[in-house]
Amino acid sequence: MNQTIPPQFGGPPVPDQDKKQNTGKQPIVEPTLSSSINDISRRLRILEERYVNLRRKTQVTDQNMISSNRQEFDEIRAVNAEISELRREVHEMKDKIQIFIKELQMCANKEDVKIVERFINLWEPINFVTQNEAERIVKNVIDEQLKRK
Repeated sequence: MNQTIPPQFGGPPVPDQDKKQNTGKQPIVEPTLSSSINDISRRLRILEERYVNLRRKTQVTDQNMISSNRQEFDEIRAVNAEISELRREVHEMKDKIQIFIKELQMCANKEDVKIVERFINLWEPINFVTQNEAERIVKNVIDEQLKRK
């Protein structure tokens, strides 16, 4: 297909005889030029549609990325809150364990219990007399003394 480019678009100048044949007000447009312009217009529309479609896809992708980033940020924030809560609970547990250790240190150890056991066995508290028993014994002794007299 032999296409000629008109002089307006940088093509070779049109010879004078072609200009003389144009008696009407409209310029003569060669069929190849017209089909070229139509072809270029069609291609331009196709490119514009592709551009619009790409732009839409880019916008959708951007929106999806923003939404995904927000969700991930919210998840990270939730995980950080849980980590902070766990750290606080661990700290509280450490404090309670320290208190428990101090209380255990204040309790009697095995040696202290053995010493107390030896003293109890030595004293034999089973043989001790209660106050009521002591009063009763004293009363009985006094009564016996009074009866003898």
